[in-house]
Amino acid sequence: MDTPTDRERICERLAWIAEGFPFRRIVFGYADPVPGDRSGMVWPRLDVILAGTRDIALATPTGSALYHLEAGDAYYVLPNGWEAYQWNTAVQMLCVVPRTRFTRVSYYDQPLAVQPPPVPAYHHTDRPYGPAMRATIEALNALAWQPDTGAQADLARALIRLALDECRQPPSSQPPSKQQATFDRIRHWLDHCFAADINRETTARQFGITPSHLSRLFRDLAGVPFHQYLTDLRLGHARNLLRRTTLSIKEVGDQCGFPDPVHFCRRFRQAHGLAPGQYRNRPLD
Repeated sequence: MDTPTDRERICERLAWIAEGFPFRRIVFGYADPVPGDRSGMVWPRLDVILAGTRDIALATPTGSALYHLEAGDAYYVLPNGWEAYQWNTAVQMLCVVPRTRFTRVSYYDQPLAVQPPPVPAYHHTDRPYGPAMRATIEALNALAWQPDTGAQADLARALIRLALDECRQPPSSQPPSKQQATFDRIRHWLDHCFAADINRETTARQFGITPSHLSRLFRDLAGVPFHQYLTDLRLGHARNLLRRTTLSIKEVGDQCGFPDPVHFCRRFRQAHGLAPGQYRNRPLD
């Protein structure tokens, strides 16, 4: 469950960015470049690198591109956009995702040597975002197709300020049950850490619960066993990388939590009826 400490940390960092954080540049992740494949994130997102570096692949109008981002850089992914990243560098980063029913803000502090990555601080507002944030998002979406005039950074800062206003508002509804809140926190962590060397036991230890409790959470709330949920998450990312990058099969497996290429190919074939290379070369429907 969101704790007061999490919310305070989120608001503190949002305020710091809003009050003069020196944006160096903003790069954009565009809508899905692969025709017929709609696996990008539905909602837009803004990520700001506060310290350290991050390597990321983003969709462009002509394919995917690799970026090495440093402190002061930000990337904005348009609705239905696509991104691929690794936790292979030390980074402090703040992420704003305006979703349909709430706004999610996460703060990541990833020391390179720490594996699996630590659980981020994050806050979910419990209300849809307002018309001012909607208009700012629409303006950013439009400016993504125009030359950079500096307005992109101004709008990114405005989005941060509006997210701060949203996070400062008191809750208007009952918080989720402890079981649901724990599950949401674990799922949020897995969305970003699926490629790490983790399993049921290490994940349970990360959140201070027993492995049997973790299994019950996923059986009751996700409808699948934990190991199946994690495998599906990894394979979904592998499909994206196979379609959108020229990484080798081994590199794709490494980036998706399958360090053994034989095991990766076997699991991929079991799930999709094709070897990874066959899937990559298959014509799109």
